[in-house]
Amino acid sequence: MSEFASEWIDHDMIFTSFRAWRERLGRYRLEGSKCAGCGEIWFPRRHGVCPKCHSRDLAPYQCPHTGEVIEFIIKDNPFTDLSGTQYHGRGKRVIAIIRLDDGLHVAADLEDCSPADVHPGMRVKLSTRKWMRESNSNWQYGYKFTPAR
Repeated sequence: MSEFASEWIDHDMIFTSFRAWRERLGRYRLEGSKCAGCGEIWFPRRHGVCPKCHSRDLAPYQCPHTGEVIEFIIKDNPFTDLSGTQYHGRGKRVIAIIRLDDGLHVAADLEDCSPADVHPGMRVKLSTRKWMRESNSNWQYGYKFTPAR
């Protein structure tokens, strides 16, 4: 607690504009990193050293915006954490593991489809949607996937 706030705020659960700005390339465009030494691809973006070959030559890598559903789960309630930020959406939420066309795996929400229509092997494409509210009430946008039609 501090003299300015009457209750404890867990800073691990607060999404700030500064953090959102640093992570914008990954959240909006699915930009990761590629090691020039071994060719390994990473998402989200890595800085510093490649864990595989220990090279310091990491370059930005544009991940493909299409892929297929590997596995999925359907949650009945929207997510709400202790800091009061809420997941944007109502009703059932479909969370899927998606294999992108280059082989990377990404966990993301599926939008614009009925939970009954989701199946492994379903082709999906990237879309940018509202994710959640930040601690200052700004909307935070990020990647979600929709069925490729």
